[in-house]
Amino acid sequence: METLVEPAITHLAVRRSGDGLLSETPFDIRKVDEHITEVLFGRKGPLRPHEIHAVTERAVRLIERDLRSLDLALTPEERRGRPDILGAIPDFVITDQIGAVLHEGQGRRYRMAELLYVMAVKGRTDYRSGWADAWDVIQWIRERHERIRMPRQQAGLSTPEVVFVRQTSWRPEKVLKRRTRNLEAPFDTQQFRQSINAALHGREDAGRKATLVVNHVLSQLEGQRIVHSAQLASGVLTALRGVDDVAYLRWATIEKRISSVRPFAEEAADLIYARSPHLDWQSPPR
Repeated sequence: METLVEPAITHLAVRRSGDGLLSETPFDIRKVDEHITEVLFGRKGPLRPHEIHAVTERAVRLIERDLRSLDLALTPEERRGRPDILGAIPDFVITDQIGAVLHEGQGRRYRMAELLYVMAVKGRTDYRSGWADAWDVIQWIRERHERIRMPRQQAGLSTPEVVFVRQTSWRPEKVLKRRTRNLEAPFDTQQFRQSINAALHGREDAGRKATLVVNHVLSQLEGQRIVHSAQLASGVLTALRGVDDVAYLRWATIEKRISSVRPFAEEAADLIYARSPHLDWQSPPR
């Protein structure tokens, strides 16, 4: 393997930790911006677009400053197969720097943005080892926010029951959207699923879990020609609590408008000491 001398960041691919795969295209700051926007839930999240862009630009500047000290080398096979790049930057270098820039931000909004981002990165379990459940989230909070007193443990852990979910083809005709003064719009199954996918970003078996949540929520609303977006959001909150701790906490942060670390820590503790029923298929979908 060759050692490269500080190529431009736009001449580098991104090397995925866990399996070592390279990104299909060279580094693109726009994709970094889109990545941060996605995991912070866009307009629903704690930061505005111009603030996210400022985080992206500062993180990239810091990465460029440190390129000389990084191992960017390609294998001979990679060099032959990827003539469009001169090296590869490890993805954790990018995510660590974004997390550090968010940590520098002032105020509660940046604290919550950091929490959401860290959950998306450290909670990634689709191709590498990451946070398994709420215990891991609480441990990070303890290390990062030493002044926050963690919620008291309740007596005994509850043993959750299993609720079986059936597959349903039923869909409501329309949805009333609360963010647009109850504007009536056609129900969009793909859009509904995409919002759930955002919470499950990077989680192991995310596709199966999203399908499970969609079917559980819609089966509870079956027969209602018009549903309210608040019904859908509440249904997803309940379902995710029985499917995936990390995804639930990400969704709850937005839907419950959790604005500081302390109530977030209480929410995480409740996941441990007041478990919800675990959701599973009544019979696997065909």
